[in-house]
Amino acid sequence: MKLSDPAFFFDTLKTLYTNSDTRSGSTVHVQLAEKVLAIHFSRPEIKVYMLASLSHIVVDNVSSADITIYCFDSPLLTAFPWQARDYGVQGAIEGFNTTRFQTAYQHGSGAVMMYDHDTKEGIYWIKDFTDIPYWERSFPFRSILHWWSRDTSLILLHAAGIGQQHSSALLSGKSGSGKSSTTLSCLLRDDLQIAGDDYVLVDTETSTLYSLYNCAKVEWDNLERLDFLKPLVNTNIKEAEKAMIFMHETCKEKVMQKSKLEYAFIPVVCRANKTTIVECTEAEVLKSIAPTTMFQLPFGQTETFRKCITLSKRLKPYRIELGTNATEIAAAISEFLIDKK
Repeated sequence: MKLSDPAFFFDTLKTLYTNSDTRSGSTVHVQLAEKVLAIHFSRPEIKVYMLASLSHIVVDNVSSADITIYCFDSPLLTAFPWQARDYGVQGAIEGFNTTRFQTAYQHGSGAVMMYDHDTKEGIYWIKDFTDIPYWERSFPFRSILHWWSRDTSLILLHAAGIGQQHSSALLSGKSGSGKSSTTLSCLLRDDLQIAGDDYVLVDTETSTLYSLYNCAKVEWDNLERLDFLKPLVNTNIKEAEKAMIFMHETCKEKVMQKSKLEYAFIPVVCRANKTTIVECTEAEVLKSIAPTTMFQLPFGQTETFRKCITLSKRLKPYRIELGTNATEIAAAISEFLIDKK
């Protein structure tokens, strides 16, 4: 077999992890819906970089895992087995994406991500862990988990999840729609929690919402308007384009691990005096969740779209026309969920 064969290259990277001088045998188990992910980190520094957003779903005393990821940095002992002309959309590499393998190159950081559907193993390799971009810390292993979910009833959605233990809603929309500020307004209500600000896991067969990442992000300029968020911002990540809040570190009681998913909210910035929640259509929900998820996550668009259709048929669709006051927005969401009990 040649290095240009994806199976051979995958084994080459896995062997590179196994033989790494810095490998410390640090393994962390994470709850993925009803499944378990084992992450093998080559050194403590990478573990710190990549685990903060997953810390709320770390589990102990696990004897087996449903998916395994090897995360490490080291020099590559040979050149990449592809050329510049082989790069495609979203870092896809020509010849390295097959029925069995998915491969993507992260421009800028130089990271390589691979996933083997047969063995359910993933690899996140980077030459130097200090090159891991800040945004990767907010949704670590996003691409690999998306590829893994293809073979399950789960979907990794580019959407927020808000609500209560008995009932929750997806919050989806394009950039600037008010999704993050609406999500974070839920911090102002004792009876509301957040499953995720940017990505959530959803079981399309059972309509169950699961938390995946506890990191929330907000535009720096919006902190003046949402000043209740200022004490929660991680000020150590100064290079970030958005302020980052690791909720498990700052307000862990606000993180919702799991909930029955019943509603879809599409936020619309109206700047009215009062927030109103009105019925909309299934087609509007599909339009708000499918394109953005398919654009953000590489490969498997057909399966992603099919799952989005299934989900949009199951959820009750509403448009949330946003007022200007965060407290009032949160109150409107709370009252809606109570009324629908």
